[in-house]
Amino acid sequence: MTTTRHGWIVLGAIGLMGSFEKTARADGDHERVSLTLNVPYLLVPVYELNAELAVRDTWSVALRGGVGESSFLDDERTIVELGGQGIYYVRGDAHRGVQLGIDTRFVRYEGDGMLAGLGDGVAVGPFVGYKRVFRSGVTLGGQVGAQVAAVGESDGRVLPYVALALGVSFWRAGDGATREAAEVVAPGDPLDHHRRAMVAVSVGLGTASIGGCDACELRPGLGVDASVGWFLWRRLALVVDSTAIVGASPDFGSFGFGLWSLAVQLWPREDIWIKVGVGAAQLTSLSAGATGTGVETGGGGTLAVGYEVHQNRNFGMDLQLRATHGSFRPEDDDFDGVDAYVGVLGFHWY
Repeated sequence: MTTTRHGWIVLGAIGLMGSFEKTARADGDHERVSLTLNVPYLLVPVYELNAELAVRDTWSVALRGGVGESSFLDDERTIVELGGQGIYYVRGDAHRGVQLGIDTRFVRYEGDGMLAGLGDGVAVGPFVGYKRVFRSGVTLGGQVGAQVAAVGESDGRVLPYVALALGVSFWRAGDGATREAAEVVAPGDPLDHHRRAMVAVSVGLGTASIGGCDACELRPGLGVDASVGWFLWRRLALVVDSTAIVGASPDFGSFGFGLWSLAVQLWPREDIWIKVGVGAAQLTSLSAGATGTGVETGGGGTLAVGYEVHQNRNFGMDLQLRATHGSFRPEDDDFDGVDAYVGVLGFHWY
């Protein structure tokens, strides 16, 4: 779990880096360099860093490298992954646009194993994608495609290719005079869109641990959240919040830990919020094991912090870090409670 927490420290650092610059962008401005992590690979975990250089507005090249360890079947294996891309923006540019490109990757897996269907080999193929750089410099992107296993071991001749990127962009190019003119904006309340109701959903990755049970190992899993709220003031909302993490355990199969809570959400700045909630917690396992029963219920609480990377009228996106605790009292007293830590990408409507 330590390596997974290191991954969330990296994602948190990305959010902080993006907060250093929030000037308006003029037409023709774009960031020439983007550094991103492939988020799904953190489940392995493999830390894959991708560096894209915009050679021209609509052409770019990218290089990436990744390293990690897999503990499948309790056999530790080291993974090394290298790759490169040629990218053409058929619509838009490297700041925001639709991509067509060619991807090639090399995987070296110590011992037997596969990374996205490829083990100890080379694959190459086309992809289509989309990339967006927000005004803070925070960068999101996604790519899907197909690859042909050219050399080495693989699950099949044709392999799927999927990437979900999160990172930062910098080295802005453009006309400085035009940019200064674009920074003149009409004054107004930055939280004027905080009116009446709000709805939010988010998805990401996380890890959990069971207190008081040294043998109860929980592996990293999928984190999801949903909430509905009402603004009491522009900077304060009352929210019904639901957060959960679903993963696997070698001790008792799959598990799910969730919390329904009544929470208050506060905006100390227009782009940063804090949420605190208390409510009912539940831990579910698909097979009886260390918990004694399949379902345990109790009380708990959650603390969340969010940084808004994009806001346009009544829609926004944010990066969130959440810590959730559930207290349980099983009959055999095998454990005290569950702690979960997740990092998610959120979408909200006002």
